[in-house]
Amino acid sequence: MLADRSAKAGGGLGGSISDLTTRLDAVLSDDSHGDRARAEAATRRLVGIAGAQRETSQLMAGILKNIVEAAERVQLSSADTPPSIELF
Repeated sequence: MLADRSAKAGGGLGGSISDLTTRLDAVLSDDSHGDRARAEAATRRLVGIAGAQRETSQLMAGILKNIVEAAERVQLSSADTPPSIELF
């Protein structure tokens, strides 16, 4: 159950990051700006943003994968063993 919720949340977050990256790439490929120098400066900034976005996306994907794997392990171990209380 927890693993399913984590997977769904991860998918939604990954989709949002992917959409943003796609939009940034579209802006980068559109070279219809009037002022060439200003367009080049904006493009350089957007290239930096897109790169950072890709790195963030990869980092988040790794984190979410680890969370889902941990949740699955907890779910499996909880199903296999009866609950126990340890005070120390």
